Amino acid sequence: MDSETRPTQSSRLNRHSRMQDYQCTDPFLNGLRKDGVEVDLYLRTGARLVGVVLQFDSTGIVFSGGPVDEEPKEQLIFRTAIASIIPKQEQEGDHV
Repeated sequence: MDSETRPTQSSRLNRHSRMQDYQCTDPFLNGLRKDGVEVDLYLRTGARLVGVVLQFDSTGIVFSGGPVDEEPKEQLIFRTAIASIIPKQEQEGDHV
């Protein structure tokens, strides 16, 4: 493997950092999904969506919902587009 195709230390660290991010967010999203908790999902554009998490993976979330004043619809939202997810109720295991 020559130096052009070999992963750099920076890219390995970046990939490791992303994996650690998922270790934190995946259990949170899975709890929301399993319990069917309604959430406020804010996009980086500032748009607010209300609905539930149906599925997720390392790149996106399948979300059923939409803007407050519109009919809910199923949509794929990329994780990079999300600013925050706020549950409308406390999940089991959450403590103040």
